[in-house]
Amino acid sequence: MLKRICSILLICAVLLGTLCFGSVAAERGDITEDLQWELSDVGTLIITGSGEAIPDYSAQSSAPWAAYAKQIKDLSLPGDLKSIGAYAFYGCSNLRAARLNQITSVGAFAFCGCANLSDVELSNKIQTFGEAAFAESGLKSVALPYSLKEIPDKCFWNCTELHSVCFKEVTSSIGVFVKKDGAERIGQEAFEFCTALTEVYTIHNNEREENLPSTLKQVGTKAFSACVSLQTIAFAPKSELTLGEAAFSDCESLQSCTLPEKNIFEIPKECFMLTALHSVYLPESISAVGEDAFAFCDSLSKIDVFNNACTFFAGENTIPDQTVLWVVYSANNPIMQYAENFGKQVKVLCNVERSQTHLYKDTVTRKASALQSGILEQKCGSCGYVKKTSAIAKVANVKLTKTSFYYTGKVICPTAAQVLITDANGKQIPSTEYTVTCQTGGKAVGKHSVKIAFKSTCKNYRGSFVRYYTIVLKGTKVTSVDSGAGKLRVHWSKQTTGTDGYQVRLCKNKNFKSGVILKTVRDKKATALLIKSLSRKTGYYIEVRTFQTIGKNKYNFSAWSAPYGRKTK
Repeated sequence: MLKRICSILLICAVLLGTLCFGSVAAERGDITEDLQWELSDVGTLIITGSGEAIPDYSAQSSAPWAAYAKQIKDLSLPGDLKSIGAYAFYGCSNLRAARLNQITSVGAFAFCGCANLSDVELSNKIQTFGEAAFAESGLKSVALPYSLKEIPDKCFWNCTELHSVCFKEVTSSIGVFVKKDGAERIGQEAFEFCTALTEVYTIHNNEREENLPSTLKQVGTKAFSACVSLQTIAFAPKSELTLGEAAFSDCESLQSCTLPEKNIFEIPKECFMLTALHSVYLPESISAVGEDAFAFCDSLSKIDVFNNACTFFAGENTIPDQTVLWVVYSANNPIMQYAENFGKQVKVLCNVERSQTHLYKDTVTRKASALQSGILEQKCGSCGYVKKTSAIAKVANVKLTKTSFYYTGKVICPTAAQVLITDANGKQIPSTEYTVTCQTGGKAVGKHSVKIAFKSTCKNYRGSFVRYYTIVLKGTKVTSVDSGAGKLRVHWSKQTTGTDGYQVRLCKNKNFKSGVILKTVRDKKATALLIKSLSRKTGYYIEVRTFQTIGKNKYNFSAWSAPYGRKTK
């Protein structure tokens, strides 16, 4: 009988285990001989096994879990996995995050259409992405490791939630050999229609730089086209760069683009069409500007051209009509010919010999004050052409670091070192830039004022300010109190500088609000006072202060000393 009961219990346990196991995975199957998959009932796609690669799939031959794509919310990948094949997680619209810390390769369209994929974690092991690997995903920001040399075509195409792109770059040295690792190519349409994109920057050896990596050599056709929120883009000064056609077209908020100083040779067709650029600086290395390169840039007021032989495509819309072409030399050249043929405006920067360049120097055209910022121009001393204008932060705060001084009988005036002036950026302005002058004598006890004025020789600032300080009478303190029957003898420290006498007050309450006994001693050399007719065996609080006579029935007083407690006998 006991054996039969045990057998029944064992069968129940097996059935219960089977039911429980069935609740863990709704679907499962093999990926390869070494990899298996299962989808839990909470939406986690669990891949197990020792294989290193999820194979490539296609739109026609989809991944084995494709029928459950919309149920997948999370991924669990084995530690040995190195490669994710094409179309692996295509259309997993509810997938929220992907931890790819050990992955070295992500195939084409692998995460395409993952509309809720807001978080992807990559490591420096990643080597390759495939075409459109994260297109139309929900990524909000992405940090691209220095090991990734290429951002392939359409990689982040139409990622409308993507607002921040960080490129990582590393410079390392082995002896005299210097090596840089970072992205070298951004493919065609790689970030096209990323409508929320507002910042593109580089982390170089843990330092943030507001430009694309210096390793970048190519930006493909329409790479950043229609990034309508992007306001500024900058390339590293020494980049060797080729731009693709329409690379930044339709970036309707793009106001500033900083090109490399050298090694960029062409602005291709439609490159900056329909942008909000205000001005453009074309370095000497640029020899050609393509068709419609700056077409319909309604805010573009000027283009500085530093290559006399630069050719502009012979078209009405290559640059807008309101744009002024600033050329370096006045000699006849292709720029002049283009302007004449299409009615464009030209101004000459320097009417000098070809071998001479602009002599730029910083010139303050308006000093900053407390009311407005100043203006600093990088200006050519030869022709007056302004290459760059920047603001000098206005004066934000002027204060005395010490506002109270003890009376000495001599003139007291704060020094420049006791004045703190900061600008709107929180930067301290050196004390050598201004003077401090006492306006009210600075000798008597009371309130005084000083005038703080920037020197005429101060390069960046102008104006003056009045600030106030006080001179107070130095006080004293109770040193001891002798107790007697209904009496107390109070002792204090002698204070003779500016002092004509002392006041002593007693009170049973520490707050001195009522029942105060006040005694005046008109001898500045006195150091003690006997106070009689007090209540016996009663505690009193005693304070003392100095006073100075300044006229009939007029006095200056110091602050009261700290209260001293004593009980009569």
